Parts: sequence; C-alpha cells; structure tokens
Amino acid sequence: MRFFSDNVPLIAFIANLVPLLHFHFAKVFREPGREIPTYLYVLLGIGYFSIVVFFFIDFSGQARIHYLDIVAATTVYATILFVALGEMLIRGGAAYLTKWRGEHWAKELDYVYLTLGAIGLAMSTNRLDVVDQRVSVPEYLGPFLLATALVVRALKTRVEINEWNKPPKPREA
Repeated sequence: MRFFSDNVPLIAFIANLVPLLHFHFAKVFREPGREIPTYLYVLLGIGYFSIVVFFFIDFSGQARIHYLDIVAATTVYATILFVALGEMLIRGGAAYLTKWRGEHWAKELDYVYLTLGAIGLAMSTNRLDVVDQRVSVPEYLGPFLLATALVVRALKTRVEINEWNKPPKPREA
C-alpha cells in the first residue's frame, strides 16, 4: 500500500517546508512577546516528523521507489533535520556544547559529517552492477545518510558564521 500516490503532488510536501523555514530563519518568533509556545513547536515537529516516517513506511513496502519520491523524501528529511538541530542549537544547545567541549566543538562536526558521508556513500555504491556482494540493508537509506551528512556540514557553517561556538560576550554597560 502506498501512502503517497501519484495523486499527491510531491511539490505539496516540499511546499509545506516553506513556513517551517520561515519560522526558523525569520527570527520573528524569538522576539519578546512573540514567542511560539513550546507545545506548538512540539506539534509542528511531530507533524513534520510523521511525514518522514510515512515515507519510510511507504518505501519499505515497495519493490521499486520512484526517483522523485526519494528526492522529495530526502529533501523533507534534510530540511526538518536542519531546522530541528538549528533550533536546538539556538535555544541552548550551542551554549551547552561550548561549555562541555569548548569552542572547537564546531570543528569536531567535521568528523561526524565525514563519517556519515562515507557510510552513505558506501551504502549508495551497493547499487552498482559491478558489486558482487551486496549489503542487505534497504538501498534507500544511503541518500538519507548523505543528506544527514550535508545537514551536519551546513550546521557547522552556520555555527561558525554566527559564532554559536563562542562563549557569550560580556554585556557593555
């Protein structure tokens, strides 16, 4: 059974990410008096996360997956992951990591994204015709691991640009 049929345009899933990206980058909802309640963030997260879960359920029941389905799924997954991890860093995660690991924790993200990228690449090469022994994992996981690696790399850049890995500067009186 397919959750997402050809009747459901993939653009609708990707278009639903626009408000999420706006909330994240506009910073409007971090201004005093305009904050969004935590429960609303949780509901939004559950809603977006459920889309990704449905993609995985849908993929697991198919022998072949349409190219645009995997592109849409990885785009939705990567965007949700980027926004969720970015919000966690903005809302105290970066300060915690700086306190725990020092200012170099952002550079340590290189190890995470390189490892995820290498595993994703290895899983993606499983599809090559010249490979004689194949790993018995779902082949669609490779692009998701590569997308996760790209998200970690994008977050590293954002952390360094915004200097989230630096201790807070003392306020001038």
